[in-house]
Order: sequence, then C-alpha cells, then structure tokens
Amino acid sequence: MAKRGNERSTYERTVNCMNGWAGLALFIVLAIAAPATFIATIAAIANDVPWMSPALAVTLIIGSALLGLVAFLMLFGFFTLQPNEARVLILFGKYKGTAREPGFWFANPFYARSRGAAPSRVGETTGEKAVDLLGRKFGLGRLSTKLSLRARNFESHTLKVNDKRGNPVEIAAVVVWRVDDTAQAVFDVEEFESYVAVQAEPAIRSVASPS
Repeated sequence: MAKRGNERSTYERTVNCMNGWAGLALFIVLAIAAPATFIATIAAIANDVPWMSPALAVTLIIGSALLGLVAFLMLFGFFTLQPNEARVLILFGKYKGTAREPGFWFANPFYARSRGAAPSRVGETTGEKAVDLLGRKFGLGRLSTKLSLRARNFESHTLKVNDKRGNPVEIAAVVVWRVDDTAQAVFDVEEFESYVAVQAEPAIRSVASPS
C-alpha cells in the first residue's frame, strides 16, 4: 500500500525467524527425550537402582513432563511462506514484526494464528449475515495473519463526471496495487482490500475533473 507520511500510526518491522528444519530437529529430540526419560525413570524405580533416589525420580518425571509439554507447544510454531507472502507476528495483541522470507520457518508458538473475525460487509443480505454468524460461532471466517504481497487489480465502476469545461464524461479504470507495508495494511485500516477499492473512486474522479 502507498505510504502516507505522518498519517501512519504503525510501522512494519521485518524479523528473521528460526529455520524450520532446525526447529523440526529440536522437536524430534524433545519428542524422543521426554518419553525415554519417563520410561527409564520408571524402570529404574521398579528395579530399585541404588542411585535413583526419590528426589531424583520426582525431578526426572517432572522434567520429562515439561519436555513433552515443550515438544507439544512447538507443533504450533511451524509455518511456511510462499514467494510474495508475509506473516504478521502478533503476541498477545502486540505487533512483534513481519516475516517476509519464503520457506519453512519456526517462530514463537504463542504468536496469533488469526487477526480476529472478518468485519461485516455493508449491504449483506439476510442469508449472508446468517452464514457469517454461523461461521463466527464455529470459529470460521477469521482473518489470517498471512498476507499476499502479490500485485492485485480490479476494474472500477463506470463513473459519470464533468471535466474541467463542464462536459459530461464517463470514465473507468483498472487499478493495479499491492501491499507495501503489512503493519499499516493490517492495523491502520479495518479491511485493506475494501479500503483500496473505496479510495480508488475519488482518485479516479479527481483525474477526470482536476480542480
């Protein structure tokens, strides 16, 4: 999206995430270590191993449980990005940065997976509103934290305007645009696709009838 100087309230910060394959290797180690530690501890207790004191046994059992919990949470930290795709990283409502590099990545598993429910559209029919409410009830219709950075286009409606001499003119345009600042697109406007479409109409009118 176009930058608008002092009107911006949120600035994009590009962050580098952990390589997903390294994170996957760490997950496998933890996933194996947790049950192995638990089983070895139980076996040592059952066989009355001399060095296995009650305090050490409790410590190892708690440690294996924590390792298992960490491994489980790590499952929610993996994500992939395609070329010209980005993900905004939101931690408990606070913007932490944007991942832009394509590939397989691992990040904090507590980063939000959605940006909340999609806003209601003006002019929805009764049936569309019912579907929207049903989707919200079952957790559907939520906005993803992933954004496409690819070029998009739409054809505007034909507008009837008067040129500088007062002559009636019909004008339409094909607008090509892309997201430039992900933080501004996500946090500074309600729905950036609709925002671009609405802002295009007065821009086209100003071109047709300059002051």
